[in-house]
Amino acid sequence: MAGAGWCPSPDRPETAALRAVFVDPSHAGQGLGRKLVALAEDMAVTAGYAQLLVPAALNSVGFYRSLGYDPGEEAVLELEDGTPLPYLVMWKHALLMRAPG
Repeated sequence: MAGAGWCPSPDRPETAALRAVFVDPSHAGQGLGRKLVALAEDMAVTAGYAQLLVPAALNSVGFYRSLGYDPGEEAVLELEDGTPLPYLVMWKHALLMRAPG
């Protein structure tokens, strides 16, 4: 139905990376994505990370902007079959995230 996760960024020690935010389309528009991102943010701040990044598919940039993420660099992931998948790395500083608790 819905899920999300985060992990430490391998090349940025003070940064956590938001990963795999997904809401089944049949449950879209119910606020589940916002709740999952907020939970991941709270967990990352509690774990001591100063900022969060998300590799946002281009169709999700507006969603992350509405949650306070700032756009960064554009990048392209090449899928196994050679299909290019463009995305935008987006950032949010821990001070802009909700306080844990």
